[in-house]
Amino acid sequence: METALWLANRTEGKFSVFNASTVYVESPPLRQLEYAAAKAASETVCRWLKGAYPQARVYAARFPRLNTDQTASFLSASDKDNLETVASELCAWLPATPEPHA
Repeated sequence: METALWLANRTEGKFSVFNASTVYVESPPLRQLEYAAAKAASETVCRWLKGAYPQARVYAARFPRLNTDQTASFLSASDKDNLETVASELCAWLPATPEPHA
């Protein structure tokens, strides 16, 4: 939170945040309760930032379970393509036209 406040003060409330969250926030697996709690907290901060700094671009993407180093096993964690999934969320967040630099 301190970093967010520092950023807001340095940019007069005009900043961008992309938060990678997870569907585990809704129904956390028993062995990943702390992970899900941390992600839920990050989403709460994003909601607060949106309310406190309306000029900021804040986006919290909830990714499905993806194949990562943490989920690697003989059985696939997901049938979704990681690159396609992440690119789709980033495209939803990025502006259609870039903002001019000040």
